[in-house]
Amino acid sequence: MLVHRANPRQFSASFIKVFCTLLCITLFLLVPAWAASTEKILWTFEKGQDGAHPIGTLVFDAAGNLYGTTQTGGSPTCGPDGKGGCGTAYRLSPMPDGTWKERVLHHFTGGPDGAAPYTGVIRDAAGNLYGTTTAGGNNLGFGDGVVFQLSPGARDVWTETLLHTFGTPPRDGFAPQGLLIFDRKGNLYGTTYQGSNPCNTGTVFRLSPNPQGGWTEKILHCFSYANSSLDGTYPIAGLTIDDTGTLFGTTYLGGGQDNCCGTIFQLTSSGGKWTESVLHNFTHGGDGLDPVAGLISDKNGNLFGTAPYAGANGFGAVYELTQSGGTWTEQIIYSFKGAPDAAGPWVGSLVFDQAGNLYGTTSYGGTSANCRSYGCGTVFKFTPTQNGWQESVVYSFPGGASGASPFGGVVLDQHGNLYGTTYSGGSKHCRHGCGVAFEIIP
Repeated sequence: MLVHRANPRQFSASFIKVFCTLLCITLFLLVPAWAASTEKILWTFEKGQDGAHPIGTLVFDAAGNLYGTTQTGGSPTCGPDGKGGCGTAYRLSPMPDGTWKERVLHHFTGGPDGAAPYTGVIRDAAGNLYGTTTAGGNNLGFGDGVVFQLSPGARDVWTETLLHTFGTPPRDGFAPQGLLIFDRKGNLYGTTYQGSNPCNTGTVFRLSPNPQGGWTEKILHCFSYANSSLDGTYPIAGLTIDDTGTLFGTTYLGGGQDNCCGTIFQLTSSGGKWTESVLHNFTHGGDGLDPVAGLISDKNGNLFGTAPYAGANGFGAVYELTQSGGTWTEQIIYSFKGAPDAAGPWVGSLVFDQAGNLYGTTSYGGTSANCRSYGCGTVFKFTPTQNGWQESVVYSFPGGASGASPFGGVVLDQHGNLYGTTYSGGSKHCRHGCGVAFEIIP
């Protein structure tokens, strides 16, 4: 969870400022109701068999169903201590009466099948789902995590297949937290937060399907304490890939002279060898800090991402990387201001709509006072203008039954409606709530 000390504010007692403030509030209240975004709760997680605390971004199928994971809940027993739940993979389906129905596709048990999926899933053309868990597997203790596939079968019965169990081979990573991606050949790519020596601060890996069945892992890059100032440490986010097969990603820490604040890196392949280069080192000051979300690219190959900390106001930032003559340059396009503005974007990557607007979420900030002074989180929008980007808060989560703290990103349907999850709020069966799945209608 993010912890933050709000910036002090100074208020004037002058009559003019008080009058202007009251006038602005009055004008705001006169805005027609249709101008405000509305939220529809698709599902309230209850901690029992249906799971609790979703983090990752949802994904659509062609029929309009949504797929995701929860970090906890599900099976009543979990791992060696037999407590809680190890998380679920689920589907939400729209019903003719406008409601949504949940079906749990898999209950993680904490054994060989994995435990605690931190991110969501991706789909292939056949409708199979692919994802990772941060724990579980065949190793000692609670395990180092797995890569799994869920395949639909007769009578809507889904079968889990383990593609890789982390921590077994030398140099292998463990505790994957980012979303997987495919390349054009059907290979899977991802990151792990940590690993065994010399990959003790994380890895980038590839899983390739074998003609005879099964998958083979290859470590493309090791992050280590020894090189932490050169290439960063602890990648949390997943990767993005361009048309040439170049991979781009972020590290949470490391990089730069002070070895503190994270990096943006790329991996290129030549003759079967992968080479990493750092495109940007995050620094103290007005720059972002400790990126945990993945990158996205526009049609020109520019990269966009978020950082949950720092920026000009200390509440996180949105940045853009542009390339010219082989050199990449980072620019902060917006620094969040804290409540009532957005604050603290977490693991959810940004997403473009068809008009070129950017959308994302923050885990706190917004106008609600139900989550102390921090706010309960937001969905935000960036509109491109001739002078840069214009930020607006699309929706401020009120907490309670309507959800709070969206950690993952949002996805859009063909009408421009936004779908996602909150980590907390909703059912009181969990402390601070078990989370909800939502639709935002702008």
